[in-house]
Amino acid sequence: MIPIIMAGGFGTRIRPLSANIPKPLLPVVNRPILELVLENLRQHGMREAILLTYHEPAKIRQALGDGSRFGMKLTFYQAEQDYGTAGAVAHGAQLVPSDRYLVLSGDVVCDFDLSAILRFHEAKKAKVTITLTRVANPLQFGIVIVDGDFRIRRFLEKPTWGEVFSDTVNTGVYVLQAEVLKEVPLDEPYDFSRDLFPRLLQANVPLYGCVVQGYWRDIGDPESYLEVHQDFFAGTLRLIPAGTLRQVGGRPYWAEGSVEVASSAEVRGTVVLGEGCRVGEGARLEDVVLGPQVEVGEGAEVRRSVVWTGSRLGAGTRLERAVVGAGVQTGEHVVIEQGAIVADATVLGRGVRVKEGVKIWPSKVVEDHAVVHSNLVYAERWRTSAFEEGAVTGLTNLELTPEVAARLGAAYGTLLAPGSTILTARDGHPASRMLRRAFVGGVGSTGVHVVDLGLMPVPVLRYKLKGFGEKGGVSFQQVQLVRGMTSIRFFDEHGVDISTAFAKSVERVFLREEFRRVRHQEIGLIFEQPRVLDLYAEAYLKALGEGPLSQRYRLVVDYAHSAAVVILPRLLAELGCDVVTLNAHTEREEALLPADIPKALERLAAIVKALEAHMGVFLYPDGEKLVVLDDQGRIWQGMELVSLFIALLVAQRPAGGEVVLPAFAPSTFARTLEAANIRVRETLSAPRALIEASRQKGVIFASAGDGDFIFPVLHCAPDALFAVGSFIKAASEVGEPLSELAKRAPKTNVAHWSIPCPVEKKGRIMRQVVDRCAGLDMSFLEGVKVTRDEGWVLLRPDRLRPALHVHAEGPTQQAAHQMAAAFAAQVEELVRQD
Repeated sequence: MIPIIMAGGFGTRIRPLSANIPKPLLPVVNRPILELVLENLRQHGMREAILLTYHEPAKIRQALGDGSRFGMKLTFYQAEQDYGTAGAVAHGAQLVPSDRYLVLSGDVVCDFDLSAILRFHEAKKAKVTITLTRVANPLQFGIVIVDGDFRIRRFLEKPTWGEVFSDTVNTGVYVLQAEVLKEVPLDEPYDFSRDLFPRLLQANVPLYGCVVQGYWRDIGDPESYLEVHQDFFAGTLRLIPAGTLRQVGGRPYWAEGSVEVASSAEVRGTVVLGEGCRVGEGARLEDVVLGPQVEVGEGAEVRRSVVWTGSRLGAGTRLERAVVGAGVQTGEHVVIEQGAIVADATVLGRGVRVKEGVKIWPSKVVEDHAVVHSNLVYAERWRTSAFEEGAVTGLTNLELTPEVAARLGAAYGTLLAPGSTILTARDGHPASRMLRRAFVGGVGSTGVHVVDLGLMPVPVLRYKLKGFGEKGGVSFQQVQLVRGMTSIRFFDEHGVDISTAFAKSVERVFLREEFRRVRHQEIGLIFEQPRVLDLYAEAYLKALGEGPLSQRYRLVVDYAHSAAVVILPRLLAELGCDVVTLNAHTEREEALLPADIPKALERLAAIVKALEAHMGVFLYPDGEKLVVLDDQGRIWQGMELVSLFIALLVAQRPAGGEVVLPAFAPSTFARTLEAANIRVRETLSAPRALIEASRQKGVIFASAGDGDFIFPVLHCAPDALFAVGSFIKAASEVGEPLSELAKRAPKTNVAHWSIPCPVEKKGRIMRQVVDRCAGLDMSFLEGVKVTRDEGWVLLRPDRLRPALHVHAEGPTQQAAHQMAAAFAAQVEELVRQD
């Protein structure tokens, strides 16, 4: 008799444990399941087996080799397609002819007496013997009814409770006569339980069920993987671990090879340590399996858990009935609750709590003190805060689901007074519509009313919040430069991004689910505001100044499918512009990617030159940033765009005023403006800081040099729509082509480098840079700025990402690049240091 082991499954239900390893190789008490299967076969005198592989066959071959170290000869059959269980066995049987085959699953742990099953098969002269056992919950298995002679009379695969007629289930262990496999077609999927066995039963072929006792567990999902280890701890699964029994504090534990266990460590129950394990002072282990090279920090507590190879548990970490994958690192005082799964190569920061039943997929990063309350699958990082600069951003329908949006709406509404009103707006994507509807339902449940502006650019929403009585606004937008993510942005009653303090309050209510629920008759209402565009248009034209343009202006506008199309064409028509419109439909399917923007700008430049237009404009989809092209098709963006507008502003000969810029703006801007009697105020580049600075009296405009412009004459918020009008109005009054005016624009000999840097290293590196630059001319408005005779270098931490930014200005562009590169090299060296 030749055993055939089915080891080709994908292990989908047991993910994330099977994300990097085939399910048959999952370690049970530090030994792969397949190894336990082979050992059981060898104990019953079998020395040869066929392995059927399909998913990740190379890993299985590498783990088992030719089987000689198990005292077995292994033959592998790699299926070319999914032939079904019976089809794969029939194909595999052709490799090693035999009169009889024993079929087993490679993902089942059992200690059945295989010899007794074979004797039963022979005594009954059966063509097929199905090994049966009795379980408390048969819903996940095939139920079998046998008569008094143990002949099978009926099958039912995975029934509901209403269909259950027995607790006797099919274990997937079969003895088959070779002639039976001749009934199996080899060119199509064919299963034992669904196809072959019912067909044989109908043909009155003798099928028998051998009811056996013993341990049997199908490792089908993470819970069953945990359960098989709980059975081991309880003694139900009789398995002798590798290694020898040793003692610490008079209590025994199993250890393989060399291990280090501190004398003050405490072990209870059944504890198994793989080779190279290290257990720190005061650590407590109770019913634990640690894989090879696992480190347990001082004072850590691990109970009823499994930790795979090479993981490091920080001091004070607590695990309770959890699984930690290979190469996981946890900071100090991490808590992993019951049923949680932390998959391979994940990093949990200091003080992280992984809530009960949460599954974290491989290679994720969870920041310090975060509470992970839902599965982390696709995103790379779990942030400490749900909010970043007044917005909640996530993968649509994975992290930001309608359920999450409804809870977020309820949390937001709870912090507002009952009966108050908010505004909502969105872009044209169906995901934004879906999440807005769910959010509005949550808000209404707290007794807060909603004015729905529908498809509307963010600047119009911000303007409407300025003095019209609403208590806040929320915009739903697709995140640009990545695909499949939505951002929910929150604004206060002044149209400003909500403060960090208010964001934390919303997050606290959200996590604790301390929602206000009003009575039936107090549910919030939903209104529309049809005149909001009229209000904005009236204020827009008034702020630009009454009267037509000095000349008929021809321009090309690429709307990039933004909501600005609902209002800007009307405004440009009022100004008397001739406009060629591109990408004005709003039902876009995908967000812009980084590679899309240069291509779009190249196309726009070609059209501007071909049509001899005065100007081209590219609007980012949020309506808050823009790129301008002059009449020669030259692209002006970032700091260069600020330089162009400064040239326009100076050419108008203003009577004074103030311009707000970040600390890393070129010094040529200040010299040019001060020569025109315009002051420069430096501020932080964060959006909220720019907005607050723009509120000061006499401010003409503010910009962080990222395509954003704030014009307080209309409202104190980034507004690319008004920036378009301001460029057109100023250029028309100056009366020169932009390409000629650009010759007088202040130089932008600046360079910028971005350096990846872990969040926990940012503070140390900033301090070390300040120490290294002691005695030099330094300022600290944003990061540290070192001024030299030939220019300056500025280092600042990124507000959101794990990165540092180096900015430099020199007498030439090349000099600025060299200064930035040299300084960045020093910073990178500091980042590499532990």
